[in-house]
Amino acid sequence: MKAQEIMTTSVVSVEKTTSVRDAAMKMAQSDVGSVVVNDKNKLVGIITDRDITIRGVAENSDLGKVTCGDVMSSNVVTATSTTDMEDVINLMSEHQIKRIPIVDQNNVVGMISLRDISQSIEWDDETGELVNDITE
Repeated sequence: MKAQEIMTTSVVSVEKTTSVRDAAMKMAQSDVGSVVVNDKNKLVGIITDRDITIRGVAENSDLGKVTCGDVMSSNVVTATSTTDMEDVINLMSEHQIKRIPIVDQNNVVGMISLRDISQSIEWDDETGELVNDITE
């Protein structure tokens, strides 16, 4: 199975200069746990709900003044749409990440989360319910 078969194609993005407050509002409106961060249409980072909590709220920052560039994770691990899912899972495990942007020709074309992976696997009913509960 390839990444393109399970990736979510509606990726939410913000610019590096966007305030963390605006990014959090965009995440809430889109019901996502992360946004990719661009600088002039080039992927430069990712911000997760955890990043906002740890690097923004916990540091008592003014989230209206702090930018996404200030709190983003900049060493973004990516895969391509043709990457085998086994390799995607290995990358996520190796780097201890829950989401991975899918990039083709320097453009973000999708995102894969642990939830996407859990929903793509054939589970018996009981295990499937448990996995879905954990990844929600």
